[in-house]
Amino acid sequence: MVLAGLVVYLIGCFAMVAATLLDGFVTPHIAADAIGTTDPRRVQFAYDLVHYIGVVLNDAAKLGWVLQAVGAAAWSAVLLGQRATARMVGVIGLTSSVLVCVLVRVADVNMSMASLLGVLLAQSVWNLAAASFLFRRCGDRVLGPV
Repeated sequence: MVLAGLVVYLIGCFAMVAATLLDGFVTPHIAADAIGTTDPRRVQFAYDLVHYIGVVLNDAAKLGWVLQAVGAAAWSAVLLGQRATARMVGVIGLTSSVLVCVLVRVADVNMSMASLLGVLLAQSVWNLAAASFLFRRCGDRVLGPV
């Protein structure tokens, strides 16, 4: 289950990288190229291309978030079988994953800032919970129980 979660999470990371590349590199280059022309057909083509690249990058980002949430849910399911703190972190992870999937599902094609911030907040809560749990466990092994 942990390895499957890792594979799905990494595929989600690749989708996010694709969205980032489109948003950060491809779209500005198309726009810069269109600025330098006087041909209205090229300007219209660039406008349409930027529009549809925006649709693709939104879909890639949504796919990335959902796959990362599925990966986190797989890891959280493993933690639910543990005791005390691990179980609580598992509950946080499952809740966060469900929230991310719901926010992505109800969002428009172009996600609102509220939806985007909701996804990032849900991911942050899971990331902080998992990180603090891992640091605590690693610290116990290195330093012994405190």
